[in-house]
Amino acid sequence: MKNLDVGSFSFEYLINESYLYVDKTEYVYRMVRRGSGSRFYFVSRPRRFGKSLMCSTLHELFSGKKELFEGLYIAGTDYDFKGYPVLRFDFSGLKKVNSDDFIKALQDSVIRAARANEIELIRENPGSMLASLLDQLDSPVILIDEFDAPIINSVSDGDGELAEEMRRTFNDFYSTIKLYSEKIRFLFITGCTKLSGLNIFSAMNNLSDITRDPDYAGMFGYTQEELEDNFSCFIDDYLSRDDMPYKTRDELLSAIRDYYDGYRFSEESDVKVYNPVSVGSLFSSRSYSFKSYWTYTGVTTLAVQIARKADFVSIANDEPSLVDAQIQSFDISQLLNEYIDKDTAVCLLYYAGYLTIKDEDLGMIAFTFPNSEVRESFGAGLLGTYAKNSGELMRSANRFARAALSGNIDGMVAEIEKGLDQTAYQLFTRPETENPYHIYITAFVTAASFDFTAEDSGPQGRADIVFKAGKYIYILELKTDESEAIALEQIEEKGYFRKYREKALREHLSIIGIGISFDSEKRSVGSSASRILA
Repeated sequence: MKNLDVGSFSFEYLINESYLYVDKTEYVYRMVRRGSGSRFYFVSRPRRFGKSLMCSTLHELFSGKKELFEGLYIAGTDYDFKGYPVLRFDFSGLKKVNSDDFIKALQDSVIRAARANEIELIRENPGSMLASLLDQLDSPVILIDEFDAPIINSVSDGDGELAEEMRRTFNDFYSTIKLYSEKIRFLFITGCTKLSGLNIFSAMNNLSDITRDPDYAGMFGYTQEELEDNFSCFIDDYLSRDDMPYKTRDELLSAIRDYYDGYRFSEESDVKVYNPVSVGSLFSSRSYSFKSYWTYTGVTTLAVQIARKADFVSIANDEPSLVDAQIQSFDISQLLNEYIDKDTAVCLLYYAGYLTIKDEDLGMIAFTFPNSEVRESFGAGLLGTYAKNSGELMRSANRFARAALSGNIDGMVAEIEKGLDQTAYQLFTRPETENPYHIYITAFVTAASFDFTAEDSGPQGRADIVFKAGKYIYILELKTDESEAIALEQIEEKGYFRKYREKALREHLSIIGIGISFDSEKRSVGSSASRILA
């Protein structure tokens, strides 16, 4: 059983120290092979999905270190492992301070790349420094990791002026790459988004964007086959222990799939992948605890910031959809606005990894939460922003989940009431409307990791929230300062439950309607009623 190192992004280190490396060199070969059709590539993936490790792999490959690739896919191909000068830039470390500090940090990045190739440069405009460096190299390879990180960080901090200055500096830097494109042997750029307004995308018509290319759908993350092949020893170790909750291989694989799988990066491919950080963390702990490992890396803050500036109920809907042009033209600077539209929010949540491709129909790409880890973390993060006591609020959400799974309606409503007691007043800017209660309940259900639909459309109207918990389908109708009987009657009269009858019969489920009335003055549950509908 090989050891795991989740925190290392060095290909050379993982290979030399005999750590587990999931072989992704088949995708590398597709890019670098003769006649591949392109020398310049861009790919967008969420943070902590293996982009830095891929840059490291390409670095060692183009450095001609053939010995590191023994036993891997590419070693069995016709690739010649010829060495080239490599310029590697990691822009994730360019910290936000001010414009002068940013330019100095970019200059330092060019100086480090030059010294790695035994070249000394004088400090001047970063684009000019790069040009001077390229003049002195033969067939250089350029690897740029997290190209958009400085701009995203500045926008997230609300500093639009600095973000725009960074954009102008980067445009000059990337214009140099365009100018030297005939000389460059290979270019590989990674990021979390495809920022509009950067001329590397508009000027370089030979830059291949493989972000949603079906041939590269499994390039980052682990496929089901890779999980079972590479982590089989860890799975066997888990099953050998008597104190673990899952007793069979199928049960364990199903739990891992539900919690960490589901990322789909191409609407033209059925390939789905597991989050590599989450899977690695699950197995490296050897306690095999199912936790939200990926979101511990700090990416939740941006997602919650987006949700608070947009219509969260619409975002959390089962199938928000975009067309390709909206995804391609996305501009991070829109996050600086006080309010952002739903489509912009959905686009950024997709790039950030909180939403993933569900399917495509007639040019509309539908998105959904990829798995339970993301759904729980997103709901918990949103609840936390409105909490007086986030710990108590999450405990209420957990008790709500247990009550829903057991069909305990009174218990569910009681936890909704307790949760409201722990919710900050900022949520209730318009307490006389249903909207704050919609946001609250939707976040509650999201944190409980139930599959749900907000504003569930039917022939005669829309149910506020529908979610499945165990053997129950719950249909919730929320009212403010009105009778709970009116809410329950609306569910029945408008037939919100009819579309679920066949599913309920097929899967032996009960459909339960719940009407909840909220008291706007007290900002609490006024009354509730429920009824089994099928």
